[in-house]
Amino acid sequence: MLVNTGFFIFWYINAILLRKKDQQNRIGVYSLRFFIKIGLFFSLFAASVRGMAANYYFSSSIGDDSRTAKDAANPVTPWASIEKFNSISASLQAGDSVFFRCNDVFFGEIQLMSSGTLRSPIVLTNYGQGDLPIITGWVEVEGLDRLSEGVVRYDLSSLFQADPKKIHMVSVGGEVRQMGRYPNLEYMVYSTSPKETYIFHEEGSELLGFNGAEIVLRLNEWIIDRGKILSVDAKGVSFEKNTSYQPTEGYGFFIQNHINTLDQYGEWFHDAEENILYVYMGKASTPSEVKVSLLNHLLVNSGRISNVVVQGIHFSGSAKSSVFLDGGSNITISDCTISGSGEDGITIMNFLRVNITGNLIKDSFNNGIFLRYGTPSSTIANNTVLNTNLFPGMGAGGDQSGIGIYLRSDNGKVSGNTLRNIGYTGIYFGGNQTVVEGNWIDEFCLTKNDGGGIYTYEGKRNQSFRNRVVRDNTVLNGKGNRLGTRYQKSGGSPQVEGIYIDDNASGVEVSSNRIGFMSRNGINVHNGRTIAIHDNIVFDCLNLLSFSDDHLGDAIEGVIVRGNLLISSKESQKLVKVAVGRGDFSGSIVFKENKYFHVDSNEFPFQVGDRHLVQADWKEVENAPQIERLRSSPKLNHPAPAKSIDLLSLSMSKVNPINNSANIRKDGQTLLLQSDTSDTGVRLESGQLCIGYYYKLEIEVDVSSQVILQAYLRNVGSPWATLSETKHHLLEPGLNKKTWSFTNVVPADNSVLMLRFLSEVPTVKVTRLHWEQLPNPFPHESIDLIFDANHSLRKISIGENQFLFD
Repeated sequence: MLVNTGFFIFWYINAILLRKKDQQNRIGVYSLRFFIKIGLFFSLFAASVRGMAANYYFSSSIGDDSRTAKDAANPVTPWASIEKFNSISASLQAGDSVFFRCNDVFFGEIQLMSSGTLRSPIVLTNYGQGDLPIITGWVEVEGLDRLSEGVVRYDLSSLFQADPKKIHMVSVGGEVRQMGRYPNLEYMVYSTSPKETYIFHEEGSELLGFNGAEIVLRLNEWIIDRGKILSVDAKGVSFEKNTSYQPTEGYGFFIQNHINTLDQYGEWFHDAEENILYVYMGKASTPSEVKVSLLNHLLVNSGRISNVVVQGIHFSGSAKSSVFLDGGSNITISDCTISGSGEDGITIMNFLRVNITGNLIKDSFNNGIFLRYGTPSSTIANNTVLNTNLFPGMGAGGDQSGIGIYLRSDNGKVSGNTLRNIGYTGIYFGGNQTVVEGNWIDEFCLTKNDGGGIYTYEGKRNQSFRNRVVRDNTVLNGKGNRLGTRYQKSGGSPQVEGIYIDDNASGVEVSSNRIGFMSRNGINVHNGRTIAIHDNIVFDCLNLLSFSDDHLGDAIEGVIVRGNLLISSKESQKLVKVAVGRGDFSGSIVFKENKYFHVDSNEFPFQVGDRHLVQADWKEVENAPQIERLRSSPKLNHPAPAKSIDLLSLSMSKVNPINNSANIRKDGQTLLLQSDTSDTGVRLESGQLCIGYYYKLEIEVDVSSQVILQAYLRNVGSPWATLSETKHHLLEPGLNKKTWSFTNVVPADNSVLMLRFLSEVPTVKVTRLHWEQLPNPFPHESIDLIFDANHSLRKISIGENQFLFD
């Protein structure tokens, strides 16, 4: 209305001016111009009012959906539900912000329907103090009765009266659980038949009671498929097949999704036809809390959206992908927690410029972060991805399952992420001008084999790529899992690679990485071309460097291997293994300025085809490839700044007295505490505590008298749990300099460092408080490692031999 009025005033005055232009004197002209400016002012003012950004607040604990939009602009009078958010989602304007109250839990699926602008995005975030607000699909269910076998029944019919569905996610005692399976850990061996949907088994009548259950088949090293059992007899199983892969002779299977599989605490089975959930509780007198996920997704978009930021929200308990976005541009997901996803933590496709930073993504059954296709110019940085695809048979079948981070579009960047406990591949990348750098990957291929810590593949497409960089990553402990394969009882090593350049991949620089403890190869180039491998440190792998080509792709070509350090400690380990189809590698693989250390007992540290070579023979093969043996500790320069926090630079809002026991103030970079009690202290926000790290504190403190200092880590809020061991140290009067490490730390989204001073009315002056996050040393058989806080390798010890890196 104001806009229309303003333009009307402008039009009316302008018309008067035109009609009287021949009669105006100077005073009249100035007067009319004045009114014109007034009209324009009203017009612009009205437009600015209409475009002014709005804030909307939501709280499930104190909110009320019957309130007006004006009410909801005040955090004291918020709206209450996700349903209300979805009702206004289409009307959100550029610059609007939506706030969800901390410590609150909201049930529902957020639907993004509006777009912001580059300068004024639409923002979804949190407000208040405490834990992140939770958007959830979990619903707690109550048991009907207990069966004699230790199984509790739960009636779900009231939850699915209008929309019956199969349960994919169950939480028992606060943890996501696997469906019951038979047998519990092992696989039964199968034989193939002429019909690809029928297998033979040797279990006899043991399987006759599993009609209607689900079969989980290991089809090869990297594919685990699942399908409904159609019929069972004493010799075989007929089933529905969901992938193009065929059963492999001598591989394994197990059975799930049947009441007869329940014999371990937390195992479950959902009878979808009767809508009854069965959970094994054993002999517990009081069954644990049971929740089921009712929602497929927790954050979706309706139509194309752009310029939206989702920050500081916890998404928990989706039957499929917690975040599922399709179509748009400029989406940012940052500082969120995503837990308990029946498929992927995040799935995004057909989106230009995706930015995923600083999130914790854990307990995903399929993939952690999955940018499926059409996501150019995307960044995935500084996320922590934990516990992905650890339950065989609970993820999707086929390829692209069990991956921590997946990104295959052009101009992508995957940097600074921490990945741990991944079922298959850590980071899967593709596209032109892709950068994978500074990531920490530890414990992967825990469910499947033939994967890598960092992996790329082109296969039959055989498309040439350029300017792809894999640098400064730490890749450790590629394990492999041979259960269900024909090799499960053999003593061989599963096929797991640290950095894996697979069929027809091209245009990759692999530089300055630290790779160790692989069950097979440290760096493996299989049918790759135009690959530069330089300045890497590779240690304690079955084969430190491996090169091969075969019928699955084109021949290896244009590979340069320069300036790498190779360290091994076992007689069985090869420094370099080359297996190229044409019988030589002259010109196709070039070695320059490489060095190695190997135990003296290894007589043949090299292998070319079937030939096991000593150093002298290696130099004579294919134009003298250069890998020189080290006889003393090398000095290499790999500078990297430590990741650390100066706790004295924190704002005073993050520094508080313990139990209001002290007067705390800051004088520059000095923290002063004065107290009238004998038990005083300060708590400082120390941030996230992550798996695979220890924490070091350097402190300089001046005390007026002898003081006992008690130091430990604790949760920020309820349940106020202690997260570390407690340190006790005696401080003498005057200046004390101490360095302490907290090695037994419980992971947490946020923590506080507690410093308690036990003395008679102490006066304390803290002049240094330096906090560092450091990767744990990884002792592994005869090799010990020391890393710095930036994941740079500082020392390798093999018995009395030490390799130091500046």
